[in-house]
Amino acid sequence: MKLDPEKWDDLRKGLDYNEAPVQQSDQLNAPPVAPLGLGVWAEMLKITGLILLVIILIVLIVKLILKTKAPKKSDKKDQSISSPNEKIPTALSPLELLWDHFQKAKEVGDYRECLRILYQISLKKLGENGWVKTKVDKTNREYLDEIETGSIANDFAHLTLIHEYSWYGDTTVKASEFQAYEPQFINFINNEGLEKR
Repeated sequence: MKLDPEKWDDLRKGLDYNEAPVQQSDQLNAPPVAPLGLGVWAEMLKITGLILLVIILIVLIVKLILKTKAPKKSDKKDQSISSPNEKIPTALSPLELLWDHFQKAKEVGDYRECLRILYQISLKKLGENGWVKTKVDKTNREYLDEIETGSIANDFAHLTLIHEYSWYGDTTVKASEFQAYEPQFINFINNEGLEKR
């Protein structure tokens, strides 16, 4: 194939074959990047701070949402039957006061309070018969640890679970549940094996 000189001239028009310096682009005119040093660490610290701030805000928002969704205990059944001036009976109260309080709670259908009182009566019986030493500041776990192994310890551990579920759990005790639990407490309280050690 032959090269046509006229076509070649048309193709060369506008091309400059002089060796002029290459023009630098804007990127090449940019200020030089500082080597890794304090500036980079400062930026990383800012980013880490922002991430921590976002995490804290998310945690606070979640806590606020969960707090507002928590059920309010305004049900009359969940409120104790005692008046504000009346002392709430415990295992240190006289047995007659505990049984009276139990009857009042049962009459108004406060089954949660009934189970609490039955547990207090159980503790009272254990204390009277030398199984435990009842104290105001003692925990249920401490009472359980104080009783040696055996059927009394097993029965009391079971009653403690019922008590903690009904009293410390965020639940309402239904009449059917109470009817199932009450005989277990009464049998324990009247157990001949519970008599003086």
